Amino acid sequence: VEFAEALRMLASKSGVEIRRQDPKIRSEKSRSLEINELAAKYFNAQLNSKNGQKIKEYLTGRGINVKSIDNFQIGYAPHNGRLLIKFLTERGYEPHEIEKAGLSFALRKSGEHVCRFRGRIIFPIFNAHGDIVGFGGRILTDELAKKLKKEVPQDTGKYINTPQTHIYDKSNILYGLHLAKMPIRKRDAAVVVEGYTDAILAHQEGCDNVVAASGTALTEGQLNLLGRFSKNLFTAFDMDIAGDTATKRGIDLAQNLGYNIKVVTLPNGKDPAEVIQKDPQIWKQQLEKAQNVVEFYYNGALAKYDVASAEGKRQIGATLAPVIASISSRIEQAHWVQKLANNLKVSQDDVWEEVRKARMKETPQNNGTSPERAISQLTRKELLVQQILLAFLQMPELFEQIRDEAVLTDVDVFGCLRDIYDQEKKQFNIQKLQQNERMLIDQLLLEAEVHNRTYTHKDLAYLLSEYKKILLNGELRSIGEQIHINESEGKSEENVALLLSFQKKAEKLSQLNYEDAAKETDKN
Repeated sequence: VEFAEALRMLASKSGVEIRRQDPKIRSEKSRSLEINELAAKYFNAQLNSKNGQKIKEYLTGRGINVKSIDNFQIGYAPHNGRLLIKFLTERGYEPHEIEKAGLSFALRKSGEHVCRFRGRIIFPIFNAHGDIVGFGGRILTDELAKKLKKEVPQDTGKYINTPQTHIYDKSNILYGLHLAKMPIRKRDAAVVVEGYTDAILAHQEGCDNVVAASGTALTEGQLNLLGRFSKNLFTAFDMDIAGDTATKRGIDLAQNLGYNIKVVTLPNGKDPAEVIQKDPQIWKQQLEKAQNVVEFYYNGALAKYDVASAEGKRQIGATLAPVIASISSRIEQAHWVQKLANNLKVSQDDVWEEVRKARMKETPQNNGTSPERAISQLTRKELLVQQILLAFLQMPELFEQIRDEAVLTDVDVFGCLRDIYDQEKKQFNIQKLQQNERMLIDQLLLEAEVHNRTYTHKDLAYLLSEYKKILLNGELRSIGEQIHINESEGKSEENVALLLSFQKKAEKLSQLNYEDAAKETDKN
């Protein structure tokens, strides 16, 4: 931290009063923290207003008591987006400073600044020191909006968060860590949940070593924060044994960093808040029954696939090889390899070969960077996925026409769109998504609204073409690497089919490049 910030923190702990510097010479970072602190007080004051009482009733109905509202400084942002700006400017803060803190944005036509959070329940987001660095805003339910005689916008997300700022980086923040860090150290274990209310209700029930990842996969920054207090990690996410999901990649990263991970499974796919609200004892019992993460994947794979069939064995191997490859201890790897070989009735050498391939498959994707760094940054492929998602959300009628294209069936994130597409209404119901998927789409919709970003059919065609190219290039690299491995191991005869596959994919890539060049020529 900066010197001035360290001085302020020490003074607060020691009960020493420090005179505030002249606003002109205070750092931008300190100014932004002050703005967020004032905004939190403003939102909290709104919660204590006449309309705010109805919000409080809603929160208590969700199981959040008054003490938790105070501890987590929950508030309410009124529908009028100009009131907070007026409140802050009257206290000496400029509109551009409020925007820099992540609280506002300028309207494109008039240039007037309005609050980013309007008509929402507000959850201040704290860093590990207890400073408010951002906010999460939940849209009002239809029933609650009706009580307030307000309308709920239909074209915006359920949750929006402060965007990336010079004081807020969601990949380095864990919600509730400012309250949980000492209990984590004392218990030598951290419990990570997905959402704000999951963490809040867990704290209410005495589980004060709980933090929330706020809808993001676990990142290097978050894990480094937790590692200061404990290397024992309990996850209470919605876990799927199959697929290369963001949650699974975050767990693999934690394994690579040497964390001892256990998985908390909850009944009927419910989230912690639902379980705690219904019966807190079930939550505590499931914490005690948490499985080792490799054991969770192992048991899940053997239960899902047929261990007696060749196809079942292949699927089990494909699921578990990357899991075993991500274990940092060679001895622990050997334990699981031996166990898997016995269950599948194959040799340990065959299992080790699959583990080695899984490790090699992961390495090229990182382009020489550490795996945790690769997860914490968006690649061009991930950016294209986000833009394609947004284009479909803006043009749902087009999604129905091409929903069965191979490029859309091979990617989990597009699969979620098929699950929530309403054919009768010709639109998506994003409320059906899981929290981490929903928060991504909510953020994309907000950014599109702020920047007035729209997509056309031509834009979508271009994005899909570029995405196909990236997939083909990745497949060509993988085939090339396997050919090289076969050559080095004297298995040249296996390369015949691989070379044929390489040729076909190269032709597809050439055709895509030719079509794009032709379109560009026509355009010129």
